[in-house]
Amino acid sequence: MTAELAPRVVTARDFLMGSIWEGTGDELHTNRLMARKSMFRQRILSGVSGMLLAIDAYRPELIWAPLTRLRWSFDRPLFEGTRLGVRGHSAGEEHTLSGTADGQIITHGSVVTGPPPTCPASQDGPPPAGP
Repeated sequence: MTAELAPRVVTARDFLMGSIWEGTGDELHTNRLMARKSMFRQRILSGVSGMLLAIDAYRPELIWAPLTRLRWSFDRPLFEGTRLGVRGHSAGEEHTLSGTADGQIITHGSVVTGPPPTCPASQDGPPPAGP
């Protein structure tokens, strides 16, 4: 299944919710005055928050996938007012997504659902007993 979704505008609420969820309080993400002094001249949405916006737009239930099942890249900054388009493709338990703005990929990655692979049993036996 492949889906291309209508663009979603990044709002001030996304910055607030992202900073609450992450708990970092990084002023580049939260403080307009401080962010104006940065190389970007405005706040940027954190990469994790941008990733969550893309995943939520495509299939909200994928947000609950364990972090070990995510492979993600944050390619460009995401600003307030940006129209983030999301494209996704699902094949079995693998879901590949990308978020674009102005024809450029901003964020992309994959989420794997289902049970994680199991580690093979050790051939060495149990660990030695303590002293």
